[in-house]
Amino acid sequence: MECVEHYYLKDTPAVVQHLERRHTAPIRCPICAEEFVSRSDWNVHIVQRACVEAPAIDVGGVTEDQFTLLRDRKGRPEWRSLSERDRWYVIYDILFPNTPRPASPYVGPTVAELYAVSPVMMN
Repeated sequence: MECVEHYYLKDTPAVVQHLERRHTAPIRCPICAEEFVSRSDWNVHIVQRACVEAPAIDVGGVTEDQFTLLRDRKGRPEWRSLSERDRWYVIYDILFPNTPRPASPYVGPTVAELYAVSPVMMN
């Protein structure tokens, strides 16, 4: 909930942009779980094949595969035909697979309700 309090995430493009900027999962070796700053450093490490197996570490964040799915959706005609509410659910399904959807994709009042009660938000 901290992000909702600190960032103005008015629509799905803003949410995806926020996820990319603030919630990208670190690049890790699948064998030793070492974290890397860049994909090229990770590639060098993998090619060396010198690491020792360690327990997997789940530090959270959005994975590259999830970002690929999110980006692929934006260019498709069916994405453009979805309502904003349905787009939220598509994002939710990508980020939380096999998890039941919440009753509403919104935290608190919907964006339309916020606009109706706060003309300042429209600027």
